[in-house]
Amino acid sequence: MEIKAIWQVMAAASLFFGVSPMSLAQDRCAYMADTPRVQFNEAWSEIRNIPRFKDEFETTAEFEERQRVALSEIPSHIVIEASIDHEYVRYNADEQKVEIITYAISNHSISEDGRRAAFGWRSDLNRAGYELESYNLIYWALEREIETTGSYEGQNSFGVSRTILSQNVKYRAIIERPASDFYEYLWSPNRDQFTSGGAPIAFEISMPTEVARTEMAHLRAAVGYAPAYPYYADAETRYTPTTQATYDRNEMHHYLIGDIQCIAIYSQDGDLLATRTTQ
Repeated sequence: MEIKAIWQVMAAASLFFGVSPMSLAQDRCAYMADTPRVQFNEAWSEIRNIPRFKDEFETTAEFEERQRVALSEIPSHIVIEASIDHEYVRYNADEQKVEIITYAISNHSISEDGRRAAFGWRSDLNRAGYELESYNLIYWALEREIETTGSYEGQNSFGVSRTILSQNVKYRAIIERPASDFYEYLWSPNRDQFTSGGAPIAFEISMPTEVARTEMAHLRAAVGYAPAYPYYADAETRYTPTTQATYDRNEMHHYLIGDIQCIAIYSQDGDLLATRTTQ
């Protein structure tokens, strides 16, 4: 879709919701209007087909051709569906605006054990020379997927017994890079500059009260990113139970890697309402 057509879509949304097209972030977010949104697992299954390492029995030219062919099947930008936690969505009746707090979209974290396993010493990426050792990363994470597969009675060395839940847990995230300092994060270079009364507001969307009454509960979000080397990382870890945390967990960690460029809000009909560029 040409830029002109993108603005026509934005303008159509503004007629109903009162969103000015000029309030939508430009350039890095332009593709969010017409790029199909996919689930994380769909993107993961495609990105994992990209070869990251040269096999010892192939030449560099052969590897580069194999990688080129795989990359030709991957779009330059991918837009991934993001859930909205409506606890952090509120309506300002005086201003006739929907206010969406950052926590509504980015309130989940990655596992430190998973980060070390995927990027740390002796991981596949580490052996290939890729390092990501920072504890403060620019990333966006989905909510964990937790599947309880059973339970058993466990006992520690002091004879304390507990019922232990056997679980499979999946962590999923897009990781961009280490933050430049402690204060930089996904939404802003400085957390202190991006707060309002203690609540960091990511979006303010003009919307008449009668529309907001029905539309707010159905707002949708998505994250746009550009895949970049090494494209993905994965790892498996194990969480052993304690008397306080009675979980026996097999943990899978799936990380897409690239430039996180934009976060967008859509109506329940799929109209693009607002975009915000990220760091």
